[in-house]
Amino acid sequence: MNINLQKMKKLQVWFASLFILLAVQGRAQTTEIIDIPSKIFHGIRKVKICLPQGYNDYPNRKYNVIYFFDAQSDEFFNYVKATIDYLGANADIFISPVILVGIQTDDRRFEFLPKNQTDQPLKDYGTSVRLGGADSLALHLKKEVFPVIQQKFRCNSFNIAIGHSLSASFITYTMIKYPELFNTTIAISPNYYYDNEQLLHVFSNLTSYHTLNKKILYIAYGKDDKTEERFRKSTIKMDSILSKKKIKGLIWQVQSLDNNSHSTTPLEGIFKGLMAFNRELIPSEQQIETFYNDRQISFTDNLKKYYKSRADSYNIQLPTIEDINHIAYNCFYSQKNNDAIEVLKWAISMYPDDTNLFDSMGEIEQGAGNVKEALSFYTKGLEIVEQQKANVPIDTYERLKKGFESRIKSVVNSK
Repeated sequence: MNINLQKMKKLQVWFASLFILLAVQGRAQTTEIIDIPSKIFHGIRKVKICLPQGYNDYPNRKYNVIYFFDAQSDEFFNYVKATIDYLGANADIFISPVILVGIQTDDRRFEFLPKNQTDQPLKDYGTSVRLGGADSLALHLKKEVFPVIQQKFRCNSFNIAIGHSLSASFITYTMIKYPELFNTTIAISPNYYYDNEQLLHVFSNLTSYHTLNKKILYIAYGKDDKTEERFRKSTIKMDSILSKKKIKGLIWQVQSLDNNSHSTTPLEGIFKGLMAFNRELIPSEQQIETFYNDRQISFTDNLKKYYKSRADSYNIQLPTIEDINHIAYNCFYSQKNNDAIEVLKWAISMYPDDTNLFDSMGEIEQGAGNVKEALSFYTKGLEIVEQQKANVPIDTYERLKKGFESRIKSVVNSK
């Protein structure tokens, strides 16, 4: 059978994306749209908010925030949301839950691009096009969007930006001009070609790189497609600049995708960017195995050293509750009960008001045959549920209470 390989690759990307969407359809959180009055843009700006599963169950948890650009496309925003849900639910991958904020734009070329210094953009876009609003968008985020998100939701002070094409150019621009906005940048098919490679000249001519310290930058690009080919050469130059500069404290990666459509590079690039980011924060399977086999330092002490190093390197609170809970259960399933218990003791010392940690500790102690200890942790978990009653929805309170009461009963009946 004669098959067009280019079309086949596009279909593979599409079916992979459809699989992700279907796989998490039953788990997807609802999206809230909030209005933000803007003096900078002289009107109401809308942002989309998707909270992680369990957000209402654990009132003391805080989350990293992903700011996704071009969220005016419902299909694009829903794809990103589904990708995050899928990666969070997959035990072999696992990324910690995040708050997803979708930034909608009214005029992409104006809002995403800095002021042009040459006539080259006018030849590309026409003399009537509006350009140069990148500073306005950055200030809108800093002064009008971020304060609302931080006041309304439980956020850590760690922000991740995801952008494609012109929005990828914008978030790269903010790394230099507004470094306080984002800790991690995931730029897919960025337009570094713009204005005779203005952004490349900025990076190349920097005399101080302290603003890039403790930052993570992931860049991906495709090939063959007309737009990808135009952008690709400039992106490769960016790769060369970063290689030569060896910027201290900046973790970066530029990746070529086997993807030949500008419209589908984000389908591959976004999940790879999230994976690359996640690999910088959590120990790999090989590292976990090394920690297990270390005869000099305990497994938990190795974890503490690892996470302290990562937290210091990226100015982020680590480990997350979800990370450490995930590791503890992996220990338990590998029949390393003592390691699982020690890991959870450490977690509880960091997060003493999280009911799920007490539930996990009770389950692991019970599974290890430590009935008295299991009963103690379940009972403490129930006490915390009662203490947090006023801060969670009534159905959440009743569900958590019933769950702990059921566990306590199972332990008592097993004596």
